[in-house]
Amino acid sequence: MASAVSQPTLHLFRESLFRLDGGSMFGHVPKVVWSKLITTDETNRIQLSCHCLLVRYPSGRNVIIETGMGMKWTAKEAGLYALESTPIDDMLARVGLAAGDITDVVLTHLHLDHAGGGTRLDEAGNAVPAFPNATYHVQKNEFEAATRPDIRSKPSYRLENIDPITKAGRWRFLDGDSEVMPGMRARLTPGHTRWHQSILLDTPKGPVWFLGDIMPTSRHVRPHYVMGFDLYPLDVIASRTAIIDEALIVDPLIIFEHDPDTPAGRLRRDEKGNVNVEPDRSLMLE
Repeated sequence: MASAVSQPTLHLFRESLFRLDGGSMFGHVPKVVWSKLITTDETNRIQLSCHCLLVRYPSGRNVIIETGMGMKWTAKEAGLYALESTPIDDMLARVGLAAGDITDVVLTHLHLDHAGGGTRLDEAGNAVPAFPNATYHVQKNEFEAATRPDIRSKPSYRLENIDPITKAGRWRFLDGDSEVMPGMRARLTPGHTRWHQSILLDTPKGPVWFLGDIMPTSRHVRPHYVMGFDLYPLDVIASRTAIIDEALIVDPLIIFEHDPDTPAGRLRRDEKGNVNVEPDRSLMLE
């Protein structure tokens, strides 16, 4: 029986819709294969989303897992990604909350499509924390990698998403597999970045797993469907294989952060031994 502190109410939001090159999302998998799973536009881009999970505890602790793309994009940048973002305040208002009510922000990693909504522009055009009363949780080594990026990683990390949190003294750094708070654990799932983490929740209805970019969509349930954005492909395969093996036993509800069609589902093995995703609508988009 879960303790009272670990009996949260969950709300799943679609923070944004955007498009990325389909080949980049499926890496070495030929288009003739992955195009059977998803359609492209005239520029070979596929539709993706950013999902944020709000976890509301009876104690009054309100936790956001991931913050999406945010609103700090120029018109040119938004056009490049066909980006349609929803202001965080508008999402929270649907459930009677405001940004100041959020006590914790938990990030799988610090790429721009996960940490972008963690800061906003103030009236003077300066980036400031979007959640002024929140503690921001991330792996310490992910923070170090984001603030000292290599040439390949640099475009994915934006200091405007990171420095305002540092200046405000709002970071809490995790060191490997950790308890984020009672009923919520961080597990290292390296591969997309070296220090990527997944977030595992205990709820009265069973476990809920937020896997970030280790399994960004339901189409990435195949371990070898590695993205071109993944920095360590073999580590992705190892992390994803371990997740799949455990999920088939534990049967968690899995959040697919970038899947606009199947935001949540459960893994099932078919009669041929293949693992597939069974959509689960018990956690509907707000």
